[in-house]
Amino acid sequence: MAKNTNMKPEKIDAYYEKAAHLAALLSAMKLAGDPNNPVRFKDDATADELLADIMRRIGELAEAGVIDLAALPSSKRRITN
Repeated sequence: MAKNTNMKPEKIDAYYEKAAHLAALLSAMKLAGDPNNPVRFKDDATADELLADIMRRIGELAEAGVIDLAALPSSKRRITN
């Protein structure tokens, strides 16, 4: 498409290089789960059930190496019911 414009070949090559670089970055990304199946929670879940489910999912992400829990700052606040 760019060849049909009055762009210089060097500029077209630069755009292709940027596109290739972006494609390499995107292919190196890890996906946590199936992007076609988003995270869902029960509509009638209690706060305790939601907390348990979120904690389970965070544990799965940590085990998969997607997040590093040790790198997170510690919370000074406690969750209370």
